[in-house]
Amino acid sequence: MLIKYGSTSVEKLCTTEKAAKKFFNHMRYFEDLKGVINLIEQSTVLSDLIAFPQLHFHPTDFYIKNSFGLDISGRKSMYRLIVVPLDDSENIVVKDDKFFSKCKQIRILRIEEVSKHYE
Repeated sequence: MLIKYGSTSVEKLCTTEKAAKKFFNHMRYFEDLKGVINLIEQSTVLSDLIAFPQLHFHPTDFYIKNSFGLDISGRKSMYRLIVVPLDDSENIVVKDDKFFSKCKQIRILRIEEVSKHYE
């Protein structure tokens, strides 16, 4: 899958150790984040990513409409990625009754933020 970023600060956090050290309390989370990002890049379509139960793909509309969360270090972790699926024209894919059938065609995810969801 192709990864886009919602902002340059999110991109830096997801790709550079220096920015991650400022954000995370423990470097383990940066290593786990890199693992999730690698998994996204190695997936062909969104349905491949959803197949990993340890990521706990779940809706997070209270953050951003049509967004989803991916747990970075498992269910007990306080950190998750907030992502928005995009179509091939980079338009947001609307979450509707046919969303999960569309997941077999979605090849782009935009990472909106790394969230510490207990704050």
